[in-house]
Amino acid sequence: MEYPFDRNFSFPRRTFINRLATLYDNWRVTVRERRQVEKVTIIPAKNVHALSVTDLPAVFVAHNEIALIPAFLSHYRRLGVTRFICLDDVSIDGTREYLMEQEDVDVWTSPIRFEAARRGRRWREALFERYGYNRWYLNLDADEFLVYDQCLREPLKVLINVLEEHDIKRLPAPMIDFYPSNAAKSGNGNMPWHVVDHIDGSGYDVTLQKRGISVKGGPRKRLFSEDNDDLPLRISSRMD
Repeated sequence: MEYPFDRNFSFPRRTFINRLATLYDNWRVTVRERRQVEKVTIIPAKNVHALSVTDLPAVFVAHNEIALIPAFLSHYRRLGVTRFICLDDVSIDGTREYLMEQEDVDVWTSPIRFEAARRGRRWREALFERYGYNRWYLNLDADEFLVYDQCLREPLKVLINVLEEHDIKRLPAPMIDFYPSNAAKSGNGNMPWHVVDHIDGSGYDVTLQKRGISVKGGPRKRLFSEDNDDLPLRISSRMD
């Protein structure tokens, strides 16, 4: 496995001042987030069960994603996800009904909407609290497909083993927007990139910041002038 690094990889050394600045910034953000924490109500839409020690769960939020959900589940099952934990935000296109039929999917609902839940963040934190800390989670949206080197041969648990060998608790991944050359839809479990196969090959700004790498630009910047910053944490070990 070469991504995110092979076992002989050595990270560049950071100065003591840089490390201290990062620790301070992390502490400041943590204090602010804890002050702003508000409990949200989440309600199971079907019988849910506790995770086992060997489970690898994926937490995601869905809203009218029936065109992508079959491919989404198929992709992550192949990578080794054993439980999907979904907060369905009042889907009306059959997404919830489809998810309810899947034995490996727990479905939750909430009386509050996406924006009121801080764009879903409070739902996710409530789900992490419900299913437990001190374990690895995939933290996703229903239209996001994690791809890494040799992912079709090396399951996620192998990648996690590499992270743990380096004492790394989370793996950020840049989000690359794909788009079709003409009208196309993904369905019936086909992977989206089989029909939506174009990306911007340039136009991205990448900078190293105190708390990580910032990736901005791409088609959102080119078409909508959005100064997006997309480097979400896709795999993380949730600690209490």
